[in-house]
Amino acid sequence: MALFAKLSSLIERRRRESQTAYELSLLSDRDLSDLGISRIDIKRLARESAENGVIDLYDWRDRRDAVATGLAA
Repeated sequence: MALFAKLSSLIERRRRESQTAYELSLLSDRDLSDLGISRIDIKRLARESAENGVIDLYDWRDRRDAVATGLAA
């Protein structure tokens, strides 16, 4: 039974990830820019959202920028 629950959870997480990526990809470049998201970030943001639930975009952008500049701990 635990295997079935784990598999079911994985399938649901993948479905949420795909749905989020699809919906974000429908936004225009300007809309994404207004949110502080680039097209290259969509997959990663969708994956994190599916794994962790709702994502605080401000926190997510701060972490992304820290990694990009080499300031991440």
